[in-house]
Amino acid sequence: MTPQPDHYLLLLQDFRHATDDFFTPLFEGISALAVSPAIIILAAVLYWTWNKHGGMWFFFGYSAIQYVNAVIKLTCCIYRPWIYCPGLTPAGRSMETALGYSFPSGHSSSAAAIYGTPLFALRKTRPVSAILLGVMILLTMFSRNYLGVHTLQDVLVGVSVSLVIVIMIKRLIVWVDNGSNRDVIAAVCAMCLIIAAMIYFLVKPYPMDYIDGELLVDPVEMQATAFMGLGFLTGFIIGWLIERRFVGFDNSGTLLRKSLCSVVGIVIFALIYMLLHKVILRPLSANWRHYIEMTSIMLYIVGLWPIAIKKFVNEKD
Repeated sequence: MTPQPDHYLLLLQDFRHATDDFFTPLFEGISALAVSPAIIILAAVLYWTWNKHGGMWFFFGYSAIQYVNAVIKLTCCIYRPWIYCPGLTPAGRSMETALGYSFPSGHSSSAAAIYGTPLFALRKTRPVSAILLGVMILLTMFSRNYLGVHTLQDVLVGVSVSLVIVIMIKRLIVWVDNGSNRDVIAAVCAMCLIIAAMIYFLVKPYPMDYIDGELLVDPVEMQATAFMGLGFLTGFIIGWLIERRFVGFDNSGTLLRKSLCSVVGIVIFALIYMLLHKVILRPLSANWRHYIEMTSIMLYIVGLWPIAIKKFVNEKD
């Protein structure tokens, strides 16, 4: 590893120091928002109560982005910029949370899914909202550079790849809706890709570089994070197929009933997660624990709780 100065990140660091880290809390908040669990809960409520099609698009794109991000990260195995750049120190507590490999930026990729999906949906009908969503993507990208945890390349590739995926998923959904059994074809292809990625993550070699006797990146931890991304996509695919084939809920029903059903759904969701995380899955390895947790979460949101919505909300009117 030959040290190379990153003038852009060092310039931002000089600005942080000159302003006594005045803007650091702001950009830490913007950055954290892109990976907040609250986003998934909010998206679930919107999917259950307001816009099923938009929610499906979001979860499909978000899950696919987690998959692709994991594959790229564990293929490239690029270290964080402060390892290569002499004199660079991440701002605030960013170094504590910026674990694992750097390329591409996971926060930027997630932001592209969170803000990019509604951006494309609203760009013609609500251009001002679309512009604001685009600004949030740019701010998230910049926040990762400002905090010193990602290079410009990391965030540009993360967002670019993710926005392409969001567009491709939209076209895939249209293709599936316009033919018979295409959902099964798409699901089988996705599961094959997931299994292939599992095998790849487990058998591929990883760099084992040390500084002062400390391993820079633990491949076991990176595998566990990658399996989390695979779980997102697995749970979505299974839930998506179940909902399309056997449930077929919609967003009809009174606002009161939909709201009550969503509240109950969130409470059950929290209980299931706590039971899985704290009790049932504790004996498993980190890989399979994270994989089953994320699979269960997405399966519940996309395919299982809609059964209750169909029974107690849709069919009551």
